Amino acid sequence: MELVLIQIITFFCIYAYNVFSINFYGKVVGFRINKKIALIFYSIILTIVSFTMIINLTFLPLAYVISFFIHMMVFKLIYDRRLDAIYILSLLQIFQVIIIRDMVIGFIALVAGSTLLKVVHDYEGYIITYGLTRIILLIIGFRFNKEVYIKKLKVFLLYRKALTYNLLIITSFVI
Repeated sequence: MELVLIQIITFFCIYAYNVFSINFYGKVVGFRINKKIALIFYSIILTIVSFTMIINLTFLPLAYVISFFIHMMVFKLIYDRRLDAIYILSLLQIFQVIIIRDMVIGFIALVAGSTLLKVVHDYEGYIITYGLTRIILLIIGFRFNKEVYIKKLKVFLLYRKALTYNLLIITSFVI
C-alpha cells in the first residue's frame, strides 16, 4: 500500500512538472497546436514514458537518452520553432533533471546515512528521488516563471547557433 501511494504521488509530481514545463516553454517559443491539447495530452505522454522507465528501473543513462529523444519529438510537435531551438529546450529539460536528481540522491544518502548506490538500488528510494526531483524543479520553475526570465530565454534562443555548438561539445563530454 505504501509503495503504491509513493508511485501515485510520483506520477502526479511528474505530470505537474510536465504541464508546467510545456506551458513555460510555450510562453517562450509559442505553440503550434492548441495550448490545452498540448498541456493535457502531451504531458500525459511524457509522464507515462517517464513513469514506465521508472517502474521498470531503466538504466539511468539510457533513461535520460530516451527521455531526451521523446522530449525532442513532443516539443517538435507542439512548439512553433526550428529544430535547433527544440534541441536546446530538450537538452535544458534533461540537464535540469540530471543535476537536481543527483543532488536529491546525494541529500537522501546523507540524511539516511547510506551510500549513493544503496539509494539508487532501493526501489522506493529510486521512485522517491524522481518525485522529489520534480517537486524541486516545480519550485524552481515557479520562481523563474516571470516575464523577465521568459524574455531572457527568448534572447538566449536568438543566439542558438553558437549555443548549439557549445551544447553539442558539452553533450559529447558528458557522454
